[in-house]
Amino acid sequence: MKDFPVCSARPDWLAYTVWWAESETRKVFTNSDRVEHINKTLEDCGFSVTETDTGRKRKPYTHHYEFKSGKGGLYFNPAVRYGTVEFTGQDCLKLTQDGKFERLLGQIVDRVTRLDIAVDFETALRPSDFVAGGYSERIKTSSEIISATGETCYLGSRKGNRYCRIYRFEEPHPRSDFLRVELVARKDAAKLAAKILIDQGLNACIKYMANNVKFEHPLWTLQEWDSLNSATMPCMEKDAVKTYSWLVKQVRPALHRLNARGVLGREFWLNFVPDDAREEIAYEYNKTRGELTRTEQRRQELIEKYGQVFAKKPTLIL
Repeated sequence: MKDFPVCSARPDWLAYTVWWAESETRKVFTNSDRVEHINKTLEDCGFSVTETDTGRKRKPYTHHYEFKSGKGGLYFNPAVRYGTVEFTGQDCLKLTQDGKFERLLGQIVDRVTRLDIAVDFETALRPSDFVAGGYSERIKTSSEIISATGETCYLGSRKGNRYCRIYRFEEPHPRSDFLRVELVARKDAAKLAAKILIDQGLNACIKYMANNVKFEHPLWTLQEWDSLNSATMPCMEKDAVKTYSWLVKQVRPALHRLNARGVLGREFWLNFVPDDAREEIAYEYNKTRGELTRTEQRRQELIEKYGQVFAKKPTLIL
């Protein structure tokens, strides 16, 4: 055991609400419409929903479509005008490692319904010993679960807007050397936690989410939160999050509309790419269909006409 346990933290669960808005041209949404809507909003995150029902249900939802490469997915009910998109711990880990978690959060911050933050300590301390170190007297609900796979303690009601779980796995689980503290925020508390995460950073978010339980164990109180190891949580500046959201929600749809009408030509897309990014991004334009395409034949034509700047295959298309 180290003199001062290593501490790291990252988002570990995210859920938000989606709405199926009626319009003059669309009054009824099919299941395929819902999948298309979700996949369009998540395309920049590298996630997409399949049309295979897993059979999992949750009131008021009757269907669950899983991510193609992930554990979370979309909950919905054809009779209800809204649904819930949910990212599990593994999904959140992929988003943070790819540097896309805050980008997504900036787009859906007002619709967040749950946000979990996981704080890991490399220590031999048991969850019950951590809890025995003390916590706020305002916490009236607590429980403990011990099984062959590990030990878990809960502080706060799991039906409330904020609670926490403290657990560790038994060997031979790969995380058996760590004590995990998971801070859970739901409903309005989740929306506020998400805004704090974007505006003030991960450390401030942890402090807010833990201020109701007020842990008294030295493992928590002596932690230097300002030097927290959050290497798995690449941060975007507040202005960058807002700018990215503006680009995705307003600029990109406007460009696509102009492109579909034939207003934007090939030269526009070539000049749109910064000089230092051209070796990584290839924009291809098909005049007949009036849209961006990714055909290998067109890429070869661009190489012949404009040189080796298009020699690499596209890695990003707006």
